[in-house]
Amino acid sequence: MKQGMTNVDVAALAAELAPLLVGGRLDKAYQPAKDQVLLRLRRKGAGKQDLLMQLGRFITLTRRPAQNPDKPSMVAQILRTTFENSRLIGFRQLGFDRLLRLDFERGDGKHSLVVELFGDGNLLVLDADDKIVLPMRGEDHGARRLRKGEPYLPPPGSASPFGMDIAALRAAAAASGGKDLVRFLAIGLGFGPLWAEELCLRSGIDKKSPLADLSESSWMAVHAAIASR
Repeated sequence: MKQGMTNVDVAALAAELAPLLVGGRLDKAYQPAKDQVLLRLRRKGAGKQDLLMQLGRFITLTRRPAQNPDKPSMVAQILRTTFENSRLIGFRQLGFDRLLRLDFERGDGKHSLVVELFGDGNLLVLDADDKIVLPMRGEDHGARRLRKGEPYLPPPGSASPFGMDIAALRAAAAASGGKDLVRFLAIGLGFGPLWAEELCLRSGIDKKSPLADLSESSWMAVHAAIASR
């Protein structure tokens, strides 16, 4: 059973939800469960929109939100204080990773939410300078200190492959050290095993083809498969 979202899923989600949500105002924030946050937005012409976040797993618009506690949690209170009546001005994937960033603006300035959808997940409130105001999970990962007052640093990851031309694709393959096409797509470009195999099928190239043996026409087919997403 699929337990979480892939990089591709997050890219598709950002592209799908941004036009629906950007421009809306945050009405309320809730924490229905330990690892869940619900943002209730209102947008002219669309009415109420409930954005449910399950940290480490998924984000979705829902018409059936969970029962919210009568008394808001500390996290919900901070989210309300920071974002209530703010306008959502950005909803995007960070790099090509399981990270979503929501940028809000109101009269007293800008704040952002970063949702991490890998591992145990996390949700971080950032100020206008990208310093952490609140981490739901205070953690240290090497140079990444997810603590109040620290600058937010996303984990190192690959750039989005969707804008690559053929030359950039071949350069990435050469730099990856990968041996065959499927592993380059899965690991080198960050598509993961499922989407890597799908892209091999779409391109008509054997997934076990050594990268060094791919012809110009093969790279063109791979590029077209990625662009078609």
